[in-house]
Amino acid sequence: SQKTKSERLPPFTPILNAELSSQAFKKLTGNSVKVLLYFRRIHGVVKTKSGDNFNGTFDLTYKEAERLGFARSTFSRAIKDLIDKGFIDIVVQGGKRGCGLSNSKYKISERWRDYGTRSFIKRPRYPCEP
Repeated sequence: SQKTKSERLPPFTPILNAELSSQAFKKLTGNSVKVLLYFRRIHGVVKTKSGDNFNGTFDLTYKEAERLGFARSTFSRAIKDLIDKGFIDIVVQGGKRGCGLSNSKYKISERWRDYGTRSFIKRPRYPCEP
C-alpha cells in the first residue's frame, strides 16, 4: 500500500550498525563523524539486491565545507582521519598540493571493517585524473 506523505519517514543519513560499533568509528574525532555524515548525505546509499552499493564518487570542496561551518584546517584533518580509519578513499587528488586539475573526488570505503587488524589496508595512493 502507498504511504501518505505524513506517514513517510523524513530524509535521513544512514550509518550502519556495524559502523557504529566498529573500532574505526570509535576512534574518529567528532568533526570527522560530522564530515562523514555530510559525505553520506551527499553520496547517498543505493540499495541493491546484494546490499548497499558504495561505488559512486563525489566531492565536497573546502568552500562548501566552510559553508557547512568547518574551518579549512578542521575539514582537512577530518578528511585525513576518515581516510586513515578506512571510511573514505580519494579517487582523484585535486587542489594545489595534489595534481592541481580539479577538486578531490572521494568514494565511500568499507576498509573500516578491517581497521585494527593485520588485513587493514592503510591509506591508498592518490591518483591524478587521466
